[in-house]
Amino acid sequence: MDIITIGIAVLFLWLYLAEKKKNKALQKRLNNTPQISFETNFDQPDDEKEPWERFDFYSSTHYDGAGDYEIQYTDAVGNTSTRKITIKEILADNNDNISVNAFCHARQAQRTFLGVRMRRIVDLTTGEIVPVGELINIARKKYQESPEGIKAAARIQAEEDFGKCYDKIAPLYFIAKADGRMVKKEREIILTAFNALNPGHSHDSDALEDVLRCYDPPTHAQVSKYLKTLSIDVATLKLLEASASDLISLKKNPNEIEIAAVAMIRKALQDKTQAVIE
Repeated sequence: MDIITIGIAVLFLWLYLAEKKKNKALQKRLNNTPQISFETNFDQPDDEKEPWERFDFYSSTHYDGAGDYEIQYTDAVGNTSTRKITIKEILADNNDNISVNAFCHARQAQRTFLGVRMRRIVDLTTGEIVPVGELINIARKKYQESPEGIKAAARIQAEEDFGKCYDKIAPLYFIAKADGRMVKKEREIILTAFNALNPGHSHDSDALEDVLRCYDPPTHAQVSKYLKTLSIDVATLKLLEASASDLISLKKNPNEIEIAAVAMIRKALQDKTQAVIE
C-alpha cells in the first residue's frame, strides 16, 4: 500500500470521528433542553367560552332595527363604558343570543355589540330601561314605523302586487319601453293602471320605479301570448286599451312595434267582447 492511499484512509477516518463527536455534543444539548408541552382543550364548556364563541353568526337571522340607545357595555378585556348607539341591524341566533350592528357615537363608526356584554340599555326616546331580551322587538318596531321602514314595506307590497298582475301590466310596460326608455308621464300612466288593478293598495311612483328596475320589459311574443292565453276580463282589457292609447299619444312618432302592441290589445278586447255577447 503506497503512502497516498494510507493518507486518504487516515483523512476519512478523521472526518468520521469528528462528525461523530459533533453529533454527540448536539444530542447532549438537546437532552438538556426543557421540554414544553401544549395542551388544547376542545371540550371547553360554554360558560368558559368568550361571548364571540357562543354567538352563532352563521345560522343567525338578520333584522332591520332602529332607535337611539344608551348602553353600558363590557368589552373583551373587561373594560365597561357607557356608549350612545344608533341601531341599524340586529342578529339573533338559534340560542336566543343577539348581536347588534349600530353606529357608535363615541367612536363615530359602525360597531358590533353582543347582547351578553350589554349591562344596561336605555331607550333615549322614552327614557325607559330595555331588557336585552326585548331589544330586538323594540328596535324592529321602531324601524317598521320609521320613514325608511315604511318605504321598505311599501316596496315589498309593490313587488308582491306587481308580481300578481305582471301579465296584465306587461303590454303597457312593453309599449312604454319599446323605444328603450320610459319618461315620467309614461310611468304615471302605468302607475294609474297598476293601482286600478290593485284596489286594495295605493302605490306611489317611487315604489313602482324600484319594482320596475327588477323586471326586464317583456318581448313582443310574450305580450302576444299574455293577451291570447290569459283569462283577462273585458273591464281589464278596456283599462289596458285606454292606458295603451294614452302611452301612444305621448310619442311624436310611435314605431311599428308600439302600434302593433296597441292593435293586439284592441284585438283581444274585441274578441273578448264578442265572446261575451255570443
